[in-house]
Amino acid sequence: MKKKNSLLKKQTKESFFTIIVLKIKEVSFLKKFFKFLKNDFLFEFFSIQHFYLIYLVEKLISNYEINNVYISSPPFPLLINRILKKKKIHLDMRDPWGTHQSLSKIKFHRKFIEKKFLNSCHSISVGSKHHQRILKEEYKINSNVLYNYADEDSNDFSEVKLNEFNKLDKKFIKDIKSFEVWSYIGTTPDGFYNLNKIAKILEKRLFFQKNLKIYFIGNNEIKYFFKKNLIESERVNFLSRVNRREAMCYLHLSKFALHFGHYFDGYPTTKLFEMIYIKKPIIPLLVDQNHEPSELLKKHYGIHESIMSYEDLSKYLNNIRHG
Repeated sequence: MKKKNSLLKKQTKESFFTIIVLKIKEVSFLKKFFKFLKNDFLFEFFSIQHFYLIYLVEKLISNYEINNVYISSPPFPLLINRILKKKKIHLDMRDPWGTHQSLSKIKFHRKFIEKKFLNSCHSISVGSKHHQRILKEEYKINSNVLYNYADEDSNDFSEVKLNEFNKLDKKFIKDIKSFEVWSYIGTTPDGFYNLNKIAKILEKRLFFQKNLKIYFIGNNEIKYFFKKNLIESERVNFLSRVNRREAMCYLHLSKFALHFGHYFDGYPTTKLFEMIYIKKPIIPLLVDQNHEPSELLKKHYGIHESIMSYEDLSKYLNNIRHG
């Protein structure tokens, strides 16, 4: 009877975990499906917000004498170039859209919309040399490169104030007093990063460096690539997304800031420029030497070699700590 009960409990437990796994897969599938609808079928263009935006722009244009329009985009609101037909459009394009490698599987309609809009612009600035080159090759369109260099006028990069410190995560505050803390701040969108390889490199470092804890702030996509025991023992920690000033506080208080290289070239992240601005010690993982962010790391940090393995990471840290 005891054996039967034990077997029943085991089966119930296994069934429970099977249901959980299936639910996770179901959520993952739905997430990918809605992303497909948004990016490939452009469902966002048929939202109430999109039509309301068009209405507001049209109202502004009809009520005021406007000659120059400055847009930070994409995505490009449909019909906006028709509404702004006689205006000088100055586009500051921080991210790619139609030419992005991983945003969508179907690209021809995105490229058609993008090219039509870009051709109606008076001036275009982009966030990387790579993007500048792509626009030239794909659309025969010229643009200027303006990096996202940080400045004090638009952001608060000052040291952490006491009232700010007291509002931060209690576990984080406790850990920075007893451990060496590395932090990654931001998201890790699908198809951008080799999260499995990044997790494996960091896991090995955690094994050999017992006084190390790692925090991911605003991102938990990488969570599923770490061993469960590292999360349960709080060697690897995850915090919810925070505002820009809070993110800066976590950045200031961490020993090192983690930075991850994309699979593809171009598009240096805003966080990288913020780290450069406050001269934050950085650990850049999987940044390809042939990619544009590598140029910035060489220029501002003197980092001339890629960290593509645990051995590379150990060598990098030894050079920092021992010169």
